[in-house]
Amino acid sequence: MFCSSFSPVQITIAPYDKWSFFLNTTYVSYGYFGAMINQFQDLVLRCTPSQLVKGKCPYTNGNQILELYGYNKSPLSITHCYGMLFVLIIVYRIIGYLGLRFIKF
Repeated sequence: MFCSSFSPVQITIAPYDKWSFFLNTTYVSYGYFGAMINQFQDLVLRCTPSQLVKGKCPYTNGNQILELYGYNKSPLSITHCYGMLFVLIIVYRIIGYLGLRFIKF
């Protein structure tokens, strides 16, 4: 995805491009990160016979999926993500109100 919307900041974004993450995709990134943690943390996975790779199940728990995408290395928790989403909603509403109230065309 453009601007690494679905990637953890510290894992995949180049140092010179981190500003774009915070300006453009914070809302999407915190939401996606929170959803990934919510769905996969400590989840037990079972494979059907058609999903086996060389006779073994490739992933046996959700923590392996989080590790695959690099989300296990982040210090963020689901509470932090949803808290940031709430703060961003409030900030965007204030900015929108101020823009509508004081900008005249």
